[in-house]
Amino acid sequence: MNRTSEGPQTLLIVDDDPLICAGLQRQLHRIGYTSVSAQSGMEALAYAERSVADLVILDLMMPGMNGFETCRRLKTQKGWDDVPVLILTGDQDIAHYPEALEAGADDFLKKPVASDELMLRIHSLLRIRRFLADLKASVETIEAQREVILRDKTLREKLQAFLLHDLKNPIASILLQAEMKVDQYAGNDEGEAWGRTFHHAERLMKLVTGWMDFQRYETVGLQPRLVQVNTQAFLESLLQRHAIWFQVRHLKGSVKVQEGLSDLCLDATIMERVLGNLLENCIRYSPEGGEILVEARCSDADEVRLEISDRGPGVPAHLRNTIFDMYVQLEAQSNQVMARESRGLGLAFCRMAVEAHGGRIWVEDQPGGGTRFVIQMPLSPAPN
Repeated sequence: MNRTSEGPQTLLIVDDDPLICAGLQRQLHRIGYTSVSAQSGMEALAYAERSVADLVILDLMMPGMNGFETCRRLKTQKGWDDVPVLILTGDQDIAHYPEALEAGADDFLKKPVASDELMLRIHSLLRIRRFLADLKASVETIEAQREVILRDKTLREKLQAFLLHDLKNPIASILLQAEMKVDQYAGNDEGEAWGRTFHHAERLMKLVTGWMDFQRYETVGLQPRLVQVNTQAFLESLLQRHAIWFQVRHLKGSVKVQEGLSDLCLDATIMERVLGNLLENCIRYSPEGGEILVEARCSDADEVRLEISDRGPGVPAHLRNTIFDMYVQLEAQSNQVMARESRGLGLAFCRMAVEAHGGRIWVEDQPGGGTRFVIQMPLSPAPN
């Protein structure tokens, strides 16, 4: 039932005032949108059972089933989970914004509605939906191809060019557009929506490039090119490169380096990838508003210990080595809210890269709850 292709798009207007419905329909018709109206939540749900819309314009305060419940129930209908919902509110409804967001609303607009602002919000929400639909389709393509690739090494090699050229270019375009929009709409709801788009596109790009790199390293081997880097500056730049991810998830990040710790001797490019993969795993599973700590200290006179810790779900002790295997998702236990997984080749690459530096990597429980990734390696490693 999903409709994300170009062409006439249908908007569902839900408002108990027939005059408002008629006025909105006239505005939408003038700029080329098709619209249908429902004057109650029940009418909207009845429409959802037999058809689908590209966007919903929903009044918050209606008699009978209010806008919160209507939005919540619409999102459970088949094919409606990704349909954006634009809430119409009065000045007195501002206090209800958090409840509306929990129900699945995507944006808000105050009555009386200005025509230009309404059209801008609709256009932006529909464009974001198209981007997310493209991302979802790309992920599904990669997932389907991955199973075939793992079974047939020859086919895997032939598909490398397809993945590189046919996926990297459109993803790069989405990344560029999303990054520009994040800066343009910084500080408001649309900026956060574009931030989520950037976040998903960047994950997809890392999946594609990570797969290509992993196959190359398996063939020719991974040979670190060692340089001296300032520990504090190296770790702080890691957090800075992930600033958008922290912003989208409302997370805090901090760096703690042991006083007097000497510079690190490592391949900066490779270890940026390693620590970035670990940090992204922590960001993905941290509770919203949580904190992630990146720490460096000496474990003995000749070794450094790097740690990245979060307050997300832990990893059962008997599965802590498995998480560093390729394409592994741990089974959720009955008392766990979410299973932690190794998406793509990210954590498998981490183990390969750390071992190439003469070190080892593991995961352990964080005191007080959460997960801690640990890397222990020589201060002056001899490349493997």
